[in-house]
This record gives sequence, C-alpha cells and structure tokens, in this order.
Amino acid sequence: MKSTIRWIVFDLGGVVINVNFKNFFSALPLEYHAVVDGHQETLTRLFQAYELRSGEQLPGQVYDQIRGLINAPITNKQLEIAINAMLGDPIQEVCHAIELLSKNYSIACLSNTNHIHWDYLLGNYPIMKTFQVQIASHLVGASKPDSKIYKIAQELLQAQAAELLFFDDKLENVEAACELGWKGVVFKGYESLRDGCESNAIYSLN
Repeated sequence: MKSTIRWIVFDLGGVVINVNFKNFFSALPLEYHAVVDGHQETLTRLFQAYELRSGEQLPGQVYDQIRGLINAPITNKQLEIAINAMLGDPIQEVCHAIELLSKNYSIACLSNTNHIHWDYLLGNYPIMKTFQVQIASHLVGASKPDSKIYKIAQELLQAQAAELLFFDDKLENVEAACELGWKGVVFKGYESLRDGCESNAIYSLN
C-alpha cells in the first residue's frame, strides 16, 4: 500500500515534551508555597484557560491575575520561571523518531500553547528546529479542537487533508482532525507512534 502522507504533524505537550502543571507550584520561591497551597486547583484552571484563549491575554495580564488570586507580591520573573517549570524533559524516543521521519517526510507541530511557554520552547528545546512549520494556538488565534486551527494548519502546510498524519495525546483533538479528513493517532507512548506510522504505510521507524 502506497502512503498518501506528506506531512507528519505533532502535538507538543505530552507527545514530544513532558508537561506537569504541578511543577509550577514546586518551582515558586519557598516563601509562597503556603500562600498558593489552597489555590492549586483554581490556579491550574486559570492557566489552562489562558492557554485556550488563543493569545487573547498577554503574559502581564496573567501575572496580574495570579497575584490578585493569591494576594502576594510575587514578581513577573518568579512567575515566568514557575510557569516554564511546567515544561519538562523532551521525550527522547519520540524526538529520535521525529529526526528519523524528517529524512523522508515534512514535519510540523500543532500546539495549544501561550506566549510564555512558546518563547521558552523556542529557546530551550533543540527539537523545535526540526519542525519545518510551527503552528501555535496563540499565534494563529484558534486552539484545538476547534476546526478553525486545523483549517489554518492545512493552509499553512499547503496540503490536502489525506496528506496529513497527526499525533496528539487528547482523543478530542485527534477526532476533530479526522473529521476534516486528516489521518489521526491518539498518542499513548512510543509504541502508538510506531504503530501509527506502520498503519499509515510509513516505515521509517523500523
């Protein structure tokens, strides 16, 4: 079976890079640990909402929201460091697979992210250079699983839907892509990446 795939598109958090919201709290200066202890759930929701607003909020506004919630004089820099601590190590098996796949396919990322994380990703994760096209929700004004972001991605990649293979760790994001005719795989670890490539007649990982 000959594959129609030209582009392989990856979500970032939970697929290429480990993410843990709890690291935000442990990365705050020690004097603020007790202050935020009772607000962990609310702060997590606040930050998730920031990410899904597709760039409507600027970092300064988010910092002010957090300060207002916990009523503490924490600085913008301290908050920036704590927010970026959510981003963990690259998932090495996946990064290696992306490098292999990039020899035969065009590679892109499609991520729900934000100004703070995006700058940090570009400056600190070499794997970002492997993506020929980088699509970030806050830069295009739409977020997964809204169909708008997939249509924007398809236009940027100049590809037909059947030419796109998409890996994401969230079922709803994959389903939304498949509704538009993309090939999609729910990422559950390296094995799902390998099997997804094989089932779509991509054998570069063997």
